[in-house]
This record gives sequence, C-alpha cells and structure tokens, in this order.
Amino acid sequence: MITFLDFHRTIFDTDAYECAVRDGETVDPSAFVYPDAVQALRSLENNGVVVTSAAEDFVASALKHIPRLTILSTAGMSKEAYLASWPGYYGQTAVFVDDSPDELVHLTDAHPTLTCVEIRRDGKEGDGRFKVITSLSEL
Repeated sequence: MITFLDFHRTIFDTDAYECAVRDGETVDPSAFVYPDAVQALRSLENNGVVVTSAAEDFVASALKHIPRLTILSTAGMSKEAYLASWPGYYGQTAVFVDDSPDELVHLTDAHPTLTCVEIRRDGKEGDGRFKVITSLSEL
C-alpha cells in the first residue's frame, strides 16, 4: 500500500530550517529532516511517496540519504489534483499524512479511498476530523 507523506512539517522541520536561514547560517537541508521520518521512509521503501509544493531538487537534497524514494513536486497544483493526474495512483487504498487538516479534507473529498492522518509535530490536539499522530513511527 502506498503511503503519501507531505514534506513540510511532516518530514522536514521547515520552521527550524527557515530560522537558520534567516540567521544567516549555512545549512544542509538534510540536517532538518525529522529523525523518525528517516526511519519511516526507509521502512516504507518503494511504498513511501513524498508529495510537496517544494522544488524537487531541494527535497532530494534534504532526503539524499534515503534510497528508493519517489518525490512528487506538485508544481503549483493542489495535492488532490496532482494525485488525480499521477499515473501511479489510480484510486486504490492508500494513506496520506499531512500537517494541514484543510489539505486532508480536500484530499478525502477528491479521493475517498485515502485514509488521511494528521501529524502534529507541535504536540497540540488535532482538529478532530482525522486520526492524529505526533511521529511517523506511529504509522
């Protein structure tokens, strides 16, 4: 089964990265990947798919230590529209993990066979519409 993973705030600590860049630090994006994300992506192997609005080369550099990884850069399309056009997803049962409940609502409306999971890296409660996890190790 495919597990789709959002990049920002799901796999990658975007806030810490942006703070380091603002402070003028020279940063290696791979240093901002959550440790549990590395483990999860390795265990998912070919079934883990990163879906992001970020540039594919940036995501690839952040995840350079993860073999056999599919990265889908939506290039300005919504995630639900991109999935509808991606030939690797044809409506089969799959999981989608994202930090945005609104994004998950759009995904479930467009793709009812997706099981959507809200990840809360800040430890706060979810909004109640989806299963909530705080780490990808909970998948």
